[in-house]
Amino acid sequence: MPLAKMDSFLKYANFFYSAVGIEPYTKMSRSSVASRWISLVFWANLINLSLNLLGELGLVLIAFATGEHILEAITVMSYIGFVSVGIIKMMFVWQKKPALSHIIWELEKVFPCDKAAQLAYNLDKYLNSCLRISFTFSMLYSVLIWTYNLFDIMQYCVYDLWLEMREVPLLLPYPIYVPWHWQGHWSYYLLVISQNIAGYTSAAGHVSTDLLLCAITTLIVMHFDYLARTIEKQVLSGDWSKDSRVLFDVVQYHERLLLLSDQLNEVFGVPLLMNLLISSFVICFVGFQMTVGVPIDLLIKLFLFLISSLCEAYLICHHGQLIADASFGISAAAYNQNWYYADVRYRRSLILIIARSQSPVYLKATVFMKITRGTMTDLLQLSYKFFALLRTMYAV
Repeated sequence: MPLAKMDSFLKYANFFYSAVGIEPYTKMSRSSVASRWISLVFWANLINLSLNLLGELGLVLIAFATGEHILEAITVMSYIGFVSVGIIKMMFVWQKKPALSHIIWELEKVFPCDKAAQLAYNLDKYLNSCLRISFTFSMLYSVLIWTYNLFDIMQYCVYDLWLEMREVPLLLPYPIYVPWHWQGHWSYYLLVISQNIAGYTSAAGHVSTDLLLCAITTLIVMHFDYLARTIEKQVLSGDWSKDSRVLFDVVQYHERLLLLSDQLNEVFGVPLLMNLLISSFVICFVGFQMTVGVPIDLLIKLFLFLISSLCEAYLICHHGQLIADASFGISAAAYNQNWYYADVRYRRSLILIIARSQSPVYLKATVFMKITRGTMTDLLQLSYKFFALLRTMYAV
């Protein structure tokens, strides 16, 4: 088996970032400034996405002002939430590039580079898990966004042009307010192209940031697990001068991982908070739309949207639980060590390690929320409360 590289953990995230014109970090071996072409692609995608977001906001405002097409407006509000989170994620990663680069550099320094070290770290297990999750999540979002982008066009091609069963009007993939009559006008094709690019940009903003977060979290979890195994299997001599050097290396390694975890939260804290909060509203709006009676074609698209939003939230919560469990495992490993053969000074020092490890590392959505699998339950409860409120208001 060839040696694995750290880039293998990050390749799916980097693919989607490059598609929207973002270089999220620089490597120590490749400390370069983003090219003008990359910057041009990023700003062009961001401007196009923002214009479509303004069109969706305009449609919602007009719908509530006139009292017409309220159900369509609620659907569009789901799209607004989706696009807003995509923009927030892209902008924060673009802004936090120096801090993110520093995290990658630190992970490169401790990444196992030879075969024996990679076997000791069980690197293949973590890499395979990361790649499997990344591929599945990427495919899910790709199916979602291209279903939305091409659904109406495919209906027109199949039912109208090919089978000639019924006349299918040319519609935009996402309803927006356009201040001119675009039906039957050449501008329709420009709007379709713009919305297809905007939809993909928004999806790539979601996928790339989530996959980057999960890849970095997986690497940190791998180091926590390796440190725990090292502590637990350490054979102590009882000689304080020898054992204290082992203890010093353990503490230094542990502090390095804790610092990396804090830096990770500084970079992703705000995007995580906005993602989880807005996801609760998106799940609420999509669930409401599915329960008020919609055509089967729209129901299929809404179902894909709902599944994707739930999977995205669970992916974040799952990795939050992994890093919490791995960091807490240091305390159990220290207790299971053969410390009863050690010098009394070593045992006193080991108590401090256990005490520190019993305050686990969490993924944090700023200071407001510690993310674990329990956060998923809280998110669903919040979504259901808004859903029940919306249903009650609609029934009245």
